[in-house]
Amino acid sequence: MYHPAQDVNHCVFRTLLLLEHTVHEVIELELYRLLDFYIVFPHMLKHIRPLPAELSTYRRLLAEIPDPFESMRNTKRII
Repeated sequence: MYHPAQDVNHCVFRTLLLLEHTVHEVIELELYRLLDFYIVFPHMLKHIRPLPAELSTYRRLLAEIPDPFESMRNTKRII
């Protein structure tokens, strides 16, 4: 089954997307990996506990992110 996390072309797209939004900033590798993860799996943002106070205004928007079509049996093995 196709998944964007394992597609080379999608990886290049995500890299360019992140570089476009961080043009004047130096981005560390760990932060890049974290941002890339949440681009591929945006529905996992709903599972961040506890949500930082500065993001609490987005709690309702995060809850509205639809679950993916495919089922993941073990979400801890995604990373």
